Amino acid sequence: MGSPKLQSWNNVPFKTWEYQDQTEMKHKVFSYYLPLWLQILGTFSNKLNYIDGFGGIGAYHSSLDKNGTYLSNQFGSPIRTLETINSLQAENRIGNVNVMIIDQDNDNLNNIKKIINYKGINTYGELLLVNGSFDKEINEFLDTCKNIAPTFFLIDPFGFKDIKMSTIKRIMSNNKTEILLNFMYSSIHRWTEHPDEKILKHFDEYFGTTEWRDLCGQNEKEIQMINLFRQQCKHFCKYVYPYKMKYPDQDKTIYYLFHLSNHWLGCSRMKDSFGRFNNGKTEYTGNNGTQMGLFSPSPESIDKDLLIRIFTEIFSNSTYTYEQVLSKIIDETDFTEKEIKIILNELENSMIKIVPHNGRKRRSGIKYQDVISFK
Repeated sequence: MGSPKLQSWNNVPFKTWEYQDQTEMKHKVFSYYLPLWLQILGTFSNKLNYIDGFGGIGAYHSSLDKNGTYLSNQFGSPIRTLETINSLQAENRIGNVNVMIIDQDNDNLNNIKKIINYKGINTYGELLLVNGSFDKEINEFLDTCKNIAPTFFLIDPFGFKDIKMSTIKRIMSNNKTEILLNFMYSSIHRWTEHPDEKILKHFDEYFGTTEWRDLCGQNEKEIQMINLFRQQCKHFCKYVYPYKMKYPDQDKTIYYLFHLSNHWLGCSRMKDSFGRFNNGKTEYTGNNGTQMGLFSPSPESIDKDLLIRIFTEIFSNSTYTYEQVLSKIIDETDFTEKEIKIILNELENSMIKIVPHNGRKRRSGIKYQDVISFK
């Protein structure tokens, strides 16, 4: 998939790409999750990093923009990140955040500079705009930096080149690091059938194995490739969850957003962020589904029987804290933390017993250190 067509405007100095529905949804989820990550990790460190591996153009246009006038003010991840950081720093919620934006197209970086200047965005940490290859620049960064501060990586390419499983593994070896990666399935699906061995070797590096070659031509190619990529990531990352993104007007997958974290809370908060804008689900179905603005789960909306079966298979006749329950299943099922809590509360006195961690009388709600005994 190539870059979208550029559009110039009379009233602003920067250019834009067309804003697609799935991109808007991705930005909603990202914009909700990022401040959560910054504030949670900011409690452990007064220095954080954000690295955008494929910075892109930085701004988008929609149907609101016409006759040469740009009005929609829809911006990409680099600008959203800088504005989020500024807002949290103004409220003294976080310390310094260093930002690195990488792109192989220097015109994209220059466009981002124009947007930053146009919007008057201040940068209180170090801001680096790097013209180069993501894989090369990240490995040089990891070579030179020791004891890296907590870092959030957004890896959002237009295809599959310049992504290597070995580099993803190296990134995740650093403490308190997370990745949100665009697994561009529509592109990967097409190119994995290509006869050129040089192209196929890109996928050997992408998946970190040649096993993907055995999946080509199979009826369940999509789910098997997703499972293989997740399995490869699980070798070095504790929590890996893929979010399906469909074309807004087709019942067909365009890409998956893979979230990698070494803490269950990161996985849980990303699930909440995605479900918030997608009717509680962990996939975006565009016009093919029933997308809603915001969502809060109710007992009626949850597949209670399935969740009970999961509890029975994993926790039967055993005792765990609520936090341990979440850590065991949060990336192995489609259920969010809120849904799990609702059903646990419903099952109290029938299938489970909940003992407050502080020894006080049991009240509504479940705390992370509360002890749950499963029958």
